[in-house]
Amino acid sequence: MSRIKNIAGRSQQKGFSLLELLVVVAIIGATSAFVYPQISSWKIKRNIEQDYRATLSAISYLKTRSRTVNGTGILTCKSGTAAVLTYQLSLQRNNDDAPFAVGPSHTDFVSNLVQNDGNSMVTGKVNIQCNNAETIFNASGSAAGFGSAEALEIEINYKRNEVVDYVNFPAYKIYVGKATAFVQKYRWDKLTSGWRTLD
Repeated sequence: MSRIKNIAGRSQQKGFSLLELLVVVAIIGATSAFVYPQISSWKIKRNIEQDYRATLSAISYLKTRSRTVNGTGILTCKSGTAAVLTYQLSLQRNNDDAPFAVGPSHTDFVSNLVQNDGNSMVTGKVNIQCNNAETIFNASGSAAGFGSAEALEIEINYKRNEVVDYVNFPAYKIYVGKATAFVQKYRWDKLTSGWRTLD
């Protein structure tokens, strides 16, 4: 700092020197170089957790509401790193002989819509892979893919350069059984490099 002598002969500081300013800027730059990657990683982990909870919530809601209204619910999943998860609920009930026949384009399903939530329930910032593009939830309690009649499997993770990063970020898998729509939840275990069942 530059010093100015007052009348009594003592020096007074006035302002900052260039060297002091450069030291402060260097400290801030070094600190942000360490902090920014941690914040970025934290945001990705938060988005994975949020999408996992939102997906479980949507599945639970459709199971309950399709029974309550004695109709059919459809969970639509657009897989990928910009995933979209939406649902529809109709009063149209599937026939027990063909439990997965009435789908989203069926005229009776569309004419009896109770709820059509076109807004995605997930952030769209992490990778979500669904084996069924559309999964039907019946009033009888069963659930399976429209057209395929397969059980629903959803994996939520983070992809870096088209490769799933199981090392740095959490990954979840949700399995919904066909007969009773029982939900099994899994989390990727880094130590065993395999899926571990969650309670």
